[in-house]
Amino acid sequence: MAHQLYCILQEELTNIQKHAQARQVHLRGYATSTDIWLELQDDGVGFEGDEPLSGFGLRGMQKRTQLLKGQLKVQSQRGQGTFIQLWIPR
Repeated sequence: MAHQLYCILQEELTNIQKHAQARQVHLRGYATSTDIWLELQDDGVGFEGDEPLSGFGLRGMQKRTQLLKGQLKVQSQRGQGTFIQLWIPR
């Protein structure tokens, strides 16, 4: 699980570096006895609609999340940045 989480987080940060043109990135992670949560928010250029699943990186993140029986939510709008939330059961 740790390796999959590392790969997901690495891909999220790589996407921000390559595409977002962000000035600020906020990363928050926490764990409970039953869940692991990661949240990543940037103030970058954002994107519209179904674009997030068009790239290999985000599709790979989704597949890794499914392997861990978790959920990945991506919210973005052009000019408004991107918010990614990852939930994994322990």
